[in-house]
Amino acid sequence: GLPAARTRYTGGHCTAATHICKHTVASQSAWFKIPVRSAANRGVKTQGPYSLIRHPMYIGYVATQVGFLLFNSTVWNLAIYSGAWTLQVLRILAEERTLSKDPEYKAYALAVRYRLVPGVF
Repeated sequence: GLPAARTRYTGGHCTAATHICKHTVASQSAWFKIPVRSAANRGVKTQGPYSLIRHPMYIGYVATQVGFLLFNSTVWNLAIYSGAWTLQVLRILAEERTLSKDPEYKAYALAVRYRLVPGVF
């Protein structure tokens, strides 16, 4: 069989995988071929963190995941979160295609240039 070192998984790996499933993969509308829809148009938020970036809630996810990686640094965990971040960017782009149909959101997107990280994306 395979050496024990190759088949052993630590709690950190399981936690990372669970976190990804819960917060990223399961929430990816494009992943499940479900169109991005808004239950109700609650208007465009432009105050507070929304005045700097268009998706501040998602940067909270990334901050939590980076914190996890700082204390559970493995190549495996980095690979999992890199995949999650890729899916999150795809989700943001899909959401913005839908949101851009609203003229108010279009104007907001022109005023607030960055989606997630000021100066980067």
